[in-house]
Amino acid sequence: MKNISFKKTIVAVAVTAALAACGGGSGSSSSGGGSVSTGVVTATSPTGVTVNGVAFNQTNARVSVNDSAGSGLNRGIKLGMTIKIRGSTDSTTDTGVASAIEISHEVEGVIAGLSGDTFTVHGQLVRFDTQTVYDGFLTNNSSALANGLQVEVYGLYEANGDIRATLIELEDVDFEDEVRGVVSNLNTIAGTFNIGDLLVHYDTTMTAVEDG
Repeated sequence: MKNISFKKTIVAVAVTAALAACGGGSGSSSSGGGSVSTGVVTATSPTGVTVNGVAFNQTNARVSVNDSAGSGLNRGIKLGMTIKIRGSTDSTTDTGVASAIEISHEVEGVIAGLSGDTFTVHGQLVRFDTQTVYDGFLTNNSSALANGLQVEVYGLYEANGDIRATLIELEDVDFEDEVRGVVSNLNTIAGTFNIGDLLVHYDTTMTAVEDG
């Protein structure tokens, strides 16, 4: 079991035993005349993004990519990213207008234990397939992967808690270790909890803040 200090790794979870994973699946819901769509980005442009077959205009949307304002090409939105879009949709034309876009990776760190179609990052099992997108590598396929590479993984959680990678992005030397997931085995006396196979030690005097 991997063991790490809270001070060395940013863990974007609440210190509770019931936090839902940030990845989840694809889908949409409606409330108060608006809608929320979650899924994988399948197309992008400077003014639009397609998720679950719906082409959203994102010109006036607030865009957040890993807790920072989206900037640069397509405002930081890339193919394969897992995304949450708030806005309005028209089911007759499969179009929509986004008011807010939130994008978060699931884990960021160094690849270890690469074997077959899986590897781990900070104790989180990542599974890749022919649908996975690769960014920053020389090739857009799994041959680009190697133990020791620093990567950022976007994906969807499988029923067993593994991450099915939809985008694997090569990181530079200035990357930050980060894990998002479900807290288990919380011990408020010892100041420890698990995220998958990762054992995290935290300062018991700190205030826990939930990353919604």
